[in-house]
Amino acid sequence: LSVFRGSFDRQAAQEVSGASLQVLMALINKSLLVRLANDRLVVHELLRQYAAERLAEDTDAYEVAHDRHSALYCRRLQAWAETVKHPSRSTTAFDIDADQENIQVAWNWAVLGRRVTRLTEASEGLGLLFALQNRDQSGEAVFRAAVDALGPPTSGEERLLVGYLLARQALHTSHSAREGAVLVERSLTYLAGVAGSSQALTSAKAYAWFVRGRTARDTADWHTGQAAFEKSLSLYEQLGDRYWAAIVLQSLSLMAWTLDDRDSARMYFQRSLALSREIGDKIRAAYLLQAMGDMTGFDDGQVDEAEEYLLESSRLFFAIGGRIGEQNSLAPLQSAAWLRGRFSQALEIAQRRQRFAMEQGTSIVSGIDEQGMAVGELLQLMGSYDLAETEHSRFIAEVLAAGWAHVEIWARPLMAATLLALGRYTEARQALQSNIAALEQAGQYRMLGRTLAMAARAELGLGNLAAAWGHALRAVQ
Repeated sequence: LSVFRGSFDRQAAQEVSGASLQVLMALINKSLLVRLANDRLVVHELLRQYAAERLAEDTDAYEVAHDRHSALYCRRLQAWAETVKHPSRSTTAFDIDADQENIQVAWNWAVLGRRVTRLTEASEGLGLLFALQNRDQSGEAVFRAAVDALGPPTSGEERLLVGYLLARQALHTSHSAREGAVLVERSLTYLAGVAGSSQALTSAKAYAWFVRGRTARDTADWHTGQAAFEKSLSLYEQLGDRYWAAIVLQSLSLMAWTLDDRDSARMYFQRSLALSREIGDKIRAAYLLQAMGDMTGFDDGQVDEAEEYLLESSRLFFAIGGRIGEQNSLAPLQSAAWLRGRFSQALEIAQRRQRFAMEQGTSIVSGIDEQGMAVGELLQLMGSYDLAETEHSRFIAEVLAAGWAHVEIWARPLMAATLLALGRYTEARQALQSNIAALEQAGQYRMLGRTLAMAARAELGLGNLAAAWGHALRAVQ
């Protein structure tokens, strides 16, 4: 039992140690094993360390115990992944949150022993665990360590595994968009070198193309990202994987929205929502309803319809439970308050979400960036321009350090609007100049029109009437 970390359930104790229920009860009666209120078991840490030292004296027993422990929790990760992907027919009962320490130990043992098949089967579950909990730093570190430990692959099976792990690492490399792009290119190269065809290979390629779409989006290479998402979607549909197809469709909808293709955005949203509801994925449905509410309200001006989407999204998130479910339920409420002009309420919610993201160690792109933009813009709408400038400046500095070009394109016009309100026209013009070319190249005409209108206002404030007139005409066009 010394191979366990933290608490564990009775079934795991029996499977790893081979002990009968009577033996476990005897250990509990002698206070060598403690039964917790949730019926889980735990060994006192000092006692566990002593027992671990004794176990290490018997090499064969040590290897067998650790390998049983690793095999058990890697199987559970694989089963949990199926639970996430098919919640409506889930039968998995173990507590993934309570088992996280044991999962980490089990994964590390499999990496150390180069248990390629075991790692391949467990890797999707581990990746989903980090992604759903927004733990980018932990995910990046774990997958990087695995890639480093496995070293150059010596077989097709190892090449497939390393290629997939590189894509996972790339997704969680939130501190640098450029580094993420390099990692996913390595992933695709490895996977392209795997001979033959199999479901595992197709799945790994589909995921790598999905991450390629994400990294292209993050560096504002919109059309490359769109093509990568379409490639990923085709492969997932070939596999019949509705869970991942729904995720890729959601990404395509957001990409179409960014590129001002409203009809395609709605079509992708509806397809993704239909798939999510088919498999009972309430989390994905909640995210989609929130996005549909934002698009319907902020872009189309249909506030009543948007509020219906947003409130349904909030109820779904809250029903999912847990702290993350509760916190996610605040996001659509923030949008609803914003749309109704209740800026103070929206600001309070945004600041609460920002604090939560920081407490969780959430990456800048997974939560802090969205709230950084929201807090600055809400302060601006409330007339607190100096505070808004401080928030925008801090946020833009973080975005530049991370290389998130797609976020920078949206953040600079917000800063410029604040500078215009403060009468600092030269600085506003400087903030907008680089954006105009980038938006024109990307074909983002709605945002380009807004940016040109602000550039016209900056030139007007500086007394440059001809330049102001030229920008204004282009904005109207």
